[in-house]
Amino acid sequence: MKFMEELLMDGYPAGICSIKVTADPLSEDEQAELPFAKQVDLAAKRLQDGSKVWQYGLKFFLAIAKKVGINDSIVNDVLKAICQIHYHKPAELNEMPGDDVEGVTEEMRERLTE
Repeated sequence: MKFMEELLMDGYPAGICSIKVTADPLSEDEQAELPFAKQVDLAAKRLQDGSKVWQYGLKFFLAIAKKVGINDSIVNDVLKAICQIHYHKPAELNEMPGDDVEGVTEEMRERLTE
């Protein structure tokens, strides 16, 4: 799971992976109130049951995965990784100090631009 999280969270191109769903697995209240880890767990669990999945291929896979010997925890880990990307809120960017900022030396500006 950690490998997929690191692989997918850093530099993951937008729109390269998608799951078509009939509705968001989490309500707006759940997204606002629940901690990030709980959001990911709950959304992955709801996606895994297949009720909100719109794509035939994924819905079929979720229905037969256990029958063909694919462990539920593997499917859940993949869905969690996808949910982590979806619900991840990027950190705010820190602005670089401009020329008008007092106390910033030329050496400090050079280190920031490296």
